[in-house]
Amino acid sequence: MCLTIYLDLDGPLVDPSARYYSVYSDCIREQGGIALTFDAYWALKREARREEDIVMAFHPRLDARRHGMLFLDEIEAPLRLEEDVVVEGALETLS
Repeated sequence: MCLTIYLDLDGPLVDPSARYYSVYSDCIREQGGIALTFDAYWALKREARREEDIVMAFHPRLDARRHGMLFLDEIEAPLRLEEDVVVEGALETLS
């Protein structure tokens, strides 16, 4: 019998906020826009706003669909994952 364990790293063990903001702001700049501040972006994410919704509401001249595709292409890229920060106490808890 094989036991499989699934872990949700984003949030409980790893803080992905820097990665998400970095990808969001790079995608906005790639389309010629100006990104929201980190705090403004994360206030919207905490409200469970989707990337495309943020673009439509705060960057109406940009292509929300293109942003979504750019975002999905980048968000799990190995170099982007290096931007995540281990949550304080996570390593000790896992040990």
